[in-house]
Amino acid sequence: AHAAVWGEDPPLTALPRQIALPWCAVAERTLLQRRPVLTYASFNLHNWHRIDPTKPIALGNTRRSLNFLGGMDEEWFSAVHVAIEARAG
Repeated sequence: AHAAVWGEDPPLTALPRQIALPWCAVAERTLLQRRPVLTYASFNLHNWHRIDPTKPIALGNTRRSLNFLGGMDEEWFSAVHVAIEARAG
């Protein structure tokens, strides 16, 4: 949906119905109760899991659940933020 908006020149002011309706439906059903936008919290803080559940949340023991491109830079961007937030409590 972000690509639909920002991929046009000038940017769209509204999403096409074919994108907006399913996206809003998913947002209404989510346990996170977030609006249908991609936020830092949604993409980083609520999009990871422990590689080894018996070990603490730390660099090297978290993995992003969903990625855009799947590269290591994307993986580590999220891992660093998750580790910082875990350490801060």
